[in-house]
Amino acid sequence: GDDMLPEAAAKDERKCDFITSHQGRLVRPETDAEADFAVRMPKRLYQSVWKENYSFLRDRQVFDDDYFGFILDIIRNAPFEPASDYVVGNPDSFKALQVGVEFALGILSHSKNKKAIAAHAALHKELLSKHIPACRWFLEKMTQANILRQLVLECCTVDVRVHLVEVISNAMSLLLPYEERELFVADEKEYDEGGNEDEDQAQVEERRMKLTRSMDVEVPVTKRLIEKALKLLQSTPYEWRTFGQYFMLLANFAEFGDLERIYLTKQKVIPSCIDLLLGSDSPNEKRRLTLTRMGNRSVQPDFTHLVRLLSILGRSVEMERDGAHSDEDCPYSMPGEYYVTLDEEDLENLNAEFDELTVRVVESNINVAEYAKLVSFWVWENKQLSDQMMFFIVNRIDEAEFDGLAPWFTLLYPLLDIEDSLQLRRVEQAIVKVNEVMLSYKQYLRFTHELAALFLEMFHRSAVCEQFMRENQTEWFWIDGWLKRNRLHVRGFGAPRRPAADK
Repeated sequence: GDDMLPEAAAKDERKCDFITSHQGRLVRPETDAEADFAVRMPKRLYQSVWKENYSFLRDRQVFDDDYFGFILDIIRNAPFEPASDYVVGNPDSFKALQVGVEFALGILSHSKNKKAIAAHAALHKELLSKHIPACRWFLEKMTQANILRQLVLECCTVDVRVHLVEVISNAMSLLLPYEERELFVADEKEYDEGGNEDEDQAQVEERRMKLTRSMDVEVPVTKRLIEKALKLLQSTPYEWRTFGQYFMLLANFAEFGDLERIYLTKQKVIPSCIDLLLGSDSPNEKRRLTLTRMGNRSVQPDFTHLVRLLSILGRSVEMERDGAHSDEDCPYSMPGEYYVTLDEEDLENLNAEFDELTVRVVESNINVAEYAKLVSFWVWENKQLSDQMMFFIVNRIDEAEFDGLAPWFTLLYPLLDIEDSLQLRRVEQAIVKVNEVMLSYKQYLRFTHELAALFLEMFHRSAVCEQFMRENQTEWFWIDGWLKRNRLHVRGFGAPRRPAADK
């Protein structure tokens, strides 16, 4: 037909017999080995095979360690003059860096060579740290088309995602001192109400002048980049295998300062992340119905940085304190001049979802240490929240299986270390209540042994725990005898009995 190659059509009438090998390939009989090979093939198929073979040979040369090293040497040895001026100058002054970034995004991002990826990322961070216009160019590059989605959210190579987020975060940290005051140009009233009470009139006027100047300039690239990233939040349930570093980018941004955290909070990041984390257990029915199922028996989503993001934003909220040291700054709050303010609806939803959120994080063992910072911030010098949290944790310990006890103590231990006026109260609540749980289940060997090991670890946590346990030793020292009777040992208590000597 017209879609046949001329050469194949000309040889079409030649009779060629083929047989199938054990590997499923078509081969000629030995008697016809010297004859020319001819077969009818559609033109489109022929061109497709040719293109694939060409791409294979090209990629074999491109994805080569020597080639990666060659490009790295070119970038490292090319002339490069540092520049600290925010205004973009001559793009040719960092041409080598541009070539390196284009190479990394277009070719190296498809490689699995961890060493080469790390080397190029480290060099890019080093050069960007010395050139502010290059940082602006790089972030502009990341806002184009779907580069951010493809390399941060969808890329299947974790090293590419990790190192790219590190380079992006480094560039943003360099530009934000120039741009962060422009992130909130839409709400002048909030600036006037958000300042410290001790500000004098001159400081207020200076703050308002900065705001006025920021309204006359274009939207900064850092804001445009984060806006583009936040638009991807609704797609994260469908990319649950690879979204870990996406939340790493948002968490890094939140750590930069109070204005960044206020901006993320205004975009409803906190309720969106909580609903995503809770999934089908979310009390938000409307949001729950729109979430796709994430995870399977062998692979679960990586929520590590999502919990970190929630911890950072949550520790920026203004809290009411009623303890003896409530007039002091909470040591667990994020540093900054402004607090994050949650509207009433978000605050009510957070209170309603708190129990489910804590259970999800702890029982799934999702970055419990970071979540403990958030809980410590909530309970510091707050008697009501402190009592509620201690009751909740002890109740979950009572209901847990022996292999599910450790994560709850990972959350409990930091609360016992909080140095506020309620510390002794929390220590007493934990030791007395956990001891009661052990007494009620002491007939179960594995559960009591595991719980005793975690309980006695509190003795070594702090001077307050040690002193309280020494003063009330008669209440819990039965554990030592129980361990000896069952020939068990826990760090300084009990001991395996020696077997009786043969007579």
